[in-house]
Parts: sequence; C-alpha cells; structure tokens
Amino acid sequence: MEDAKKIIILYKDLNDWMVSKQTARLGRLFTEEAYLKHMTGYIQPITEWLEQIDSGEIKYFESTEENVKVLEINNHSAKLLGKNQVKAQVWGSMWSGGLQQIYHFVK
Repeated sequence: MEDAKKIIILYKDLNDWMVSKQTARLGRLFTEEAYLKHMTGYIQPITEWLEQIDSGEIKYFESTEENVKVLEINNHSAKLLGKNQVKAQVWGSMWSGGLQQIYHFVK
C-alpha cells in the first residue's frame, strides 16, 4: 500500500478512536512533544488531552470527514490536512462545527 493511503487510513482511525474513547491507541500515535492547539489558542499537551478524554471532560460524539489531503510526503515524514464536522462536549460546553487540523507524521 502506498504511503499516502496509509496516512489517510491512520487519520481516519485517529478520528474513530477519538469518538470511541480509545485513548491507549491514540496515545501510541503521538510523540512526547506533540500538542493540540485549540481555537482559543490554548496549547494542550497530548497527555492532558488523553486524560481529559478518559475522564469525560472532553467527549467526542461524532466526527464526520469532509476532506482529507496529504500535503507532502518525503522519506521520513508527511503532512496531512484534515477537515471534519465534529460534535463534542468540551469542558462542559457542547460544541458542533468544522474542525480543521494539520498533522505532521514521522515514520
């Protein structure tokens, strides 16, 4: 299977695992340096994000893919742009809307 297809499958798995609360699987995808940048500008370490999914502070109900594009691939890394419609409860507030993320993958 070509690298672009593998990366897209991994991205789809990541979104499925967020909804199904499979934080152990999610945790294996990220380096220790990885983080999320929220719309508020808050930089959240991946470990904190996973803990909040486990505790229910963040709960994903649905993530529907709108567009996925592999932006670049080289020998040891890749970059993907994903756009999904997401329904979630984040820190007590319900949220529904478009979520655009750029992922940097390392082989």
